[in-house]
Amino acid sequence: MAAGGKEATLVGVPMECIKHRVQLGGGVLHTDKRNAVYNVVQWTTYPIALKLLSGERRELGSVPHWNQMQAGFLAGIATAFATQPLDTINTRLQTQNLKMASAQYAGIRNCAMTIIREEGVSALYRGVVPRAMNFGIGAACFFFMFEKINKALAS
Repeated sequence: MAAGGKEATLVGVPMECIKHRVQLGGGVLHTDKRNAVYNVVQWTTYPIALKLLSGERRELGSVPHWNQMQAGFLAGIATAFATQPLDTINTRLQTQNLKMASAQYAGIRNCAMTIIREEGVSALYRGVVPRAMNFGIGAACFFFMFEKINKALAS
């Protein structure tokens, strides 16, 4: 799990930052914080969901592929909802100088509080449903393959 988090930081964060800098301009810190939450939620939710869906079969080592994909899908949805506010804040911080001559927000906390005060908490979750479907499908595929590779390496 730690190796996956490091990979996300060493490979994913720079790629995300390059994408944002090319498109908008921005930094590593906000993306790295969001990715930390992403990894914690996804890797915590998956085994819990898998245990709930597979019951005794998990102890026997014969979890159906369908349950693995369902658990991955649920982990992806949970991850999308957990990271959406951070992604909204990240995007606002990275795009603020495109809209105005000076920065509108003075950091992560100020950005979050301004959004909540001026637009309400729901503004932090705009666009979460399509993102949750995207994350759910991606995590279902990821965890299905993760389990297949783990099983192949164990045998």
